[in-house]
Amino acid sequence: MSAGVRKEDVKQREGWRDRNGQTHYVDYVEWHTVADLLDRIVPDWSHTVRGIVQIGDFVAATAAITICGVTREGVGTGPADSETGIKKAEHDALKRAAVKFGVARDLYRDEDGSNDSSRRTGNKA
Repeated sequence: MSAGVRKEDVKQREGWRDRNGQTHYVDYVEWHTVADLLDRIVPDWSHTVRGIVQIGDFVAATAAITICGVTREGVGTGPADSETGIKKAEHDALKRAAVKFGVARDLYRDEDGSNDSSRRTGNKA
């Protein structure tokens, strides 16, 4: 399913700053891009939020996606002080569950930062 993610759908955000103060950016896709892709490829997919718990100043949401009888879960987090934080947690959980089916997996493949296609330094394009 990674092939279904169009280059123009990939966004960037600031990921972290290293010891030298250099900003590193991470590639990502938005939740609605993932949902649209699933709608096109497997229109009978389903999604459910299995739980939301508060942990200190954060909320963690667990979401499950089912495709052809196979269910995979993902967990997302967001700030607990607003509805926006809860939505963020739910959207991240949906995306992480979708990654387990192969959706946009190449963006998350190399978590240590050595994959040049998933980590960039410098200014945003």
